Amino acid sequence: MTNPRTETWTIANGQTVSDAIYKQHLDLVGLVLPTLTGANVSFQGSQDGVNYAAISYEGSAVSFAKAGGNHITCHDKWFRGIPYVKIVSDASEGAERSISPIFYDPK
Repeated sequence: MTNPRTETWTIANGQTVSDAIYKQHLDLVGLVLPTLTGANVSFQGSQDGVNYAAISYEGSAVSFAKAGGNHITCHDKWFRGIPYVKIVSDASEGAERSISPIFYDPK
């Protein structure tokens, strides 16, 4: 089942890092991005919802050039075992931005 939950990340005006989403056992398989000020998007993850670090996969940071207003496909392995995820823009956003995750429930 795709998108068993409806929620969004929010990057506040003037900020670069979103609030966190607790994704539980769900696989994050995509994003719907609005127009963003930053040119690139990366991710931070946490096991406890308090201590965050950049998410890497096979030795490389998980990031991509943004394409505002588009659906972005994410590899489900990037976020496995990481229950809390934040999105990071490489520039301070010029307005509040809401980013929609696309989840897949592997159960």
